[in-house]
Amino acid sequence: MKNFRQIIFYIFALSLLGLIGCMHSSDPAVGGACGVTIDSTGRALSGVTITAGGNSTVSDFYGKWSLDSLKPQIYNFVASKENYQTQTKTYEVPSGIVLENITFALPASTEIYDIIVSDVTSTKAKISFHTKFEATTRISYGSNAQMEKTINSNSPHKYTHTFELTSLIPATTYVFQCLGTDQYNRKISSEIMSFTTGVASRGEPPTGLTISKVNSSSAFSLKWNADATADLAGYNIYRATSLTGVFEKINSGIVQQASYVDNGVSVGEKYCYKVTRVAGSGDESSQSEAVSMVMPGVINSNVVWNSQGSPYELSGDLIIAQGASLIISKGTEVRISKNDKWDVDEGEDIDSVGITVYGSLVVQGNNDEPVAMTSAENIPTSGDWDGITFKDSADLTVSTLKGLKIQFAKTGVIGEKGLPTITESNINNCSVAGIYCSDSSTAINISNCNIVSCFEGVYVENSSGTVNIKDNTFIGCSYAIKALNNKLNSITGNKIKSNVVTAIEVNSANTASSVSRNTIGWGTGGIGIVCNGSDEIRRNTIQANVCIQVKEEASNTFIRSNLMLADKDRSSMGLLYIGSTTTPTNMKAQSNAVWNQTTASMKYGNSNGNSINVTGDLSFVSTAGPGLQGGDPFTDALTDTTFSYVPSSGSVLKNAGYDSNEDIGAEDVPN
Repeated sequence: MKNFRQIIFYIFALSLLGLIGCMHSSDPAVGGACGVTIDSTGRALSGVTITAGGNSTVSDFYGKWSLDSLKPQIYNFVASKENYQTQTKTYEVPSGIVLENITFALPASTEIYDIIVSDVTSTKAKISFHTKFEATTRISYGSNAQMEKTINSNSPHKYTHTFELTSLIPATTYVFQCLGTDQYNRKISSEIMSFTTGVASRGEPPTGLTISKVNSSSAFSLKWNADATADLAGYNIYRATSLTGVFEKINSGIVQQASYVDNGVSVGEKYCYKVTRVAGSGDESSQSEAVSMVMPGVINSNVVWNSQGSPYELSGDLIIAQGASLIISKGTEVRISKNDKWDVDEGEDIDSVGITVYGSLVVQGNNDEPVAMTSAENIPTSGDWDGITFKDSADLTVSTLKGLKIQFAKTGVIGEKGLPTITESNINNCSVAGIYCSDSSTAINISNCNIVSCFEGVYVENSSGTVNIKDNTFIGCSYAIKALNNKLNSITGNKIKSNVVTAIEVNSANTASSVSRNTIGWGTGGIGIVCNGSDEIRRNTIQANVCIQVKEEASNTFIRSNLMLADKDRSSMGLLYIGSTTTPTNMKAQSNAVWNQTTASMKYGNSNGNSINVTGDLSFVSTAGPGLQGGDPFTDALTDTTFSYVPSSGSVLKNAGYDSNEDIGAEDVPN
């Protein structure tokens, strides 16, 4: 009995020591994982090998599997079975924990089946296949194993799938793979397969492609030379919005005849077309030369023209309706036909083409990349097209013309009741006027523009808003600026060169109107400034046959601090008053200077040849006169358009103006 008690004691002691040893062990406890394998229908799938690290097992008849003795770490669990797609899942096995309910749903390798490649030509191939479940699919393909191209199906889930591969290279082997996502959101894929395109038998593309507008309709008619060869199935029509854009086929079936009408177009948009020939074998030729046109008519939406779509060929009137807009980006070129080619009844006069704005027009050019609008004629002439007209309803607060280059119009820009802001623009060779506006109730702002070889440069009349014409250059116009019967004119800082008849003519109703700091010269003939109303003509430099002309109807006119360069060898005159009286009663001429002309009546005189009284005339005692930096204006400025009318330092024009600290002439005298 005593021995038995000793044995029990020793066993208890050994057990206690073993427990203490386990409590102090540094080795983590092993874990495990278990779950089931099923097929794509959800039925149990046996015989699936599950591996994790160096451990593996096989699922039983019920699809159940388990892995024991897994050290705590992250494992890639891989489920594989012949004729099924392998799946991989990643889990972390914690110390002493068995992960449960890990399910692998393996699609059969035949989830995509009956893959057929058909209708293979030198440039096309059709691939069709079925999926076991409804799926959205795609095909990746290419001439090498990278399969860099993909064609997607935009259709909802379906069982039967067909894809047409186009623009293939003749006599080339292509590899492809069918891919997709089934209705259970599982990824499916086929094996990689291949096919080879045939040798090209495409023939030449059609020739003689032309485009025209269908009369009384917003549709384009395409015609080309018919193909008389026997091996002809028909034609395909391709369309893009620019010549460098992607041309997409627009016909649903092969076009049999050598013509096509495209009704799917919008007014104001540009469309480009190419045509291909389709052989009886299905081979398609290269694309023909492109033709393009802007659909004329009434724009009822928002349209954008950009440089990528240039040039825009406008062969009929374009009308921007109320609420609609046309935005033209920098660098865009627009070519306008001389005659409207569309919707003209037999015997009716063919009108020229123009852009009419009832809504808004936004031109977003700049000096480096202007928006150019010009005649489409091979030999353009002034007046080829109508120009841009802003109607009474036009949204002038949204519209703007910046960086616009207009050539060969009748009138470049017309405002029937006002104008948008016009700046940094070039307008030339207009037969009537560069810019014209009447009856505006809002301010008119024209600045930093170049207006060249227009009969009238800027003509604004009968406007109740302020007319601001500032810092523009006019060259070779008969009349540079006419601002007549406006409530208030502000004409400042303009340069007028080679003018023919009159440089500036004003007739303001408001005594605050101002014509100041303008330089008129560089070969200008005729009259420099004509005053008919209540204007202050102040601090201008003028070289002309008659520098300033004041008419009898001028009232409260002030002529101050102007430099008038009157060449006595050409019988030029400084200030000329024309009226029924010998002396103007409503004019004050104060602190002006006339150089080169010394006869009193030729400096300040009337139409009878008599001199008139002025106040504070600056007489030059030196043959150098005012001392201009350009030299002698009566010799050099006649032909040199870069001649400088800026006075030299120390000129007598310094502080000689109407105010004690005001210089005479448009330019400040340098210190």
